[in-house]
Amino acid sequence: MTIEYRVAASSNAGQDFRLSQYMYVLLYPALIAIIVFGHISDAAMPIKHMIAAVAIFGTVTIYLIVSTSLRTIEASTKDVTSEEENLHVAQDGRKQPWGAFQIYAAIATAAPLLLTLIAIYS
Repeated sequence: MTIEYRVAASSNAGQDFRLSQYMYVLLYPALIAIIVFGHISDAAMPIKHMIAAVAIFGTVTIYLIVSTSLRTIEASTKDVTSEEENLHVAQDGRKQPWGAFQIYAAIATAAPLLLTLIAIYS
């Protein structure tokens, strides 16, 4: 990878990560408001399924964006030239627990989804 490509890829991954944060901030308060104020737990089953589908697809989309962003950033920190290898940033990037970040992203998106589905179907 060239330096310009890595910089552009990291920048795009950062923008995608911010997009997922905006989606999260918009999706879950909206779902909570719909569930609470719309009395979704008392609604007909097709309405519950519709709200659950929005929650599932929204959460999966957020997770896919976060996971892809993490993988892009990980790849840009590992594929460095010999001159960049001695830089502090490159050494720091190799030491990051990228697998743990992926697990955290999965848990951080699955837990709210599980709670949302419990609230819908309770």
